[in-house]
Amino acid sequence: VLFGQTVYDKASLHYPCVPQVALSVTLANPEKCRFLFVGTQFEIKGGKALLMAFRRVYEQVPSARLDIITHFPSKYIDLAESCAGIHVHEARFSRDEIHSQFMAQADVLVLPTYAESFGMVALEGLAHGLALIATDVYALHEMVEDGKNGRLLTPPISIWDGVLPSCNFSDMKHMKKNIENTDTSLFVNQLENAMHELASNPELRLAARQVSVRIMKERFAC
Repeated sequence: VLFGQTVYDKASLHYPCVPQVALSVTLANPEKCRFLFVGTQFEIKGGKALLMAFRRVYEQVPSARLDIITHFPSKYIDLAESCAGIHVHEARFSRDEIHSQFMAQADVLVLPTYAESFGMVALEGLAHGLALIATDVYALHEMVEDGKNGRLLTPPISIWDGVLPSCNFSDMKHMKKNIENTDTSLFVNQLENAMHELASNPELRLAARQVSVRIMKERFAC
């Protein structure tokens, strides 16, 4: 108990209240897997690793698609445009538009982030019955049960050490530079494997989505 038993006894946990959208799920097209990334801070949310991993997945599963909603850094345009399965959308949509135009059509939400607090986009993915691939950063493990509704990966760099701040927490102004100086090759491999597993196995993808529906209903739905 970090702050002592007295403080612990006074504390209570209240999750954000999000309505459950999907009460059941099916695969509209089992032969195609649609991945979705939503996040304005592309580099801090693991965007470069995502691009590199998905490009490899697409070579093996050319029916896969990745939609990215973000403020996309210009230095990654060539990397994205060289893969026909990657579709970048400027972050100009309302939350309702993201829900109706993207989450309602997606199968898997990917959040390979290095800096997160609770992770509302992951919760919204759960509400839509999406499988989740995310990093084990702060509260994300409460929404992603590894091997059940997706995959939970260890990030190569993070602002958190468990639930406590890491040395990067107080150095956010240099976080992008620190990410660039971090060897992410192993992480990219793990992200590729997780995405390929779901893209190539419709039964596993559906089962993961069904578990997300259950987790949302039991833990988060209001």
